[in-house]
Amino acid sequence: MNLTIGLDLSGESLHRRGYRRDVGHAPLKENLAAALLVRAGWPERLKAGEPLIDPLCGAGTLLIEAAMMAADQAPNLNRERFGFHGWAGHDDTVWREQKREAEARASIGRKRCKAQLLGFDQSPAALTAAKANAMRAGIPALITLHGQSLAQLTRPETLTAESGLLITNPPWRAPG
Repeated sequence: MNLTIGLDLSGESLHRRGYRRDVGHAPLKENLAAALLVRAGWPERLKAGEPLIDPLCGAGTLLIEAAMMAADQAPNLNRERFGFHGWAGHDDTVWREQKREAEARASIGRKRCKAQLLGFDQSPAALTAAKANAMRAGIPALITLHGQSLAQLTRPETLTAESGLLITNPPWRAPG
């Protein structure tokens, strides 16, 4: 017989990055958005200088996760508390040093970021939510949002690349 004992050192679920307080009609967990971006080749497309477009951006989860990747910003960087803070084996000095290093990388990454991240939505409420979520994530300057319906979507004049990534999570429930 085998016995495995585990410790939950994260506390609250790690998919909750802390920025997504405002959600739209098709909420997408942050970690799933990040996984979709990786699976779609966003890191490689980013290195190639390709833009990312979300034509139904809603509350901006895909855009925000893409921006955090582009800026080398660690998930949960802005999180205040983890379960390991209450663990007797936790070394707060090491934690603070690691967090400072991650914050410095993100700060440099945000300044150097050249990614073109464009979000479109016809709902003013969704765009307001996306802006608020991007602000909480610390990356509002990296995302450009447009109030435009999918039916009226045209290529933005600022978009110069011949290829890029179009990714979206369409609304799957009626507004209510």
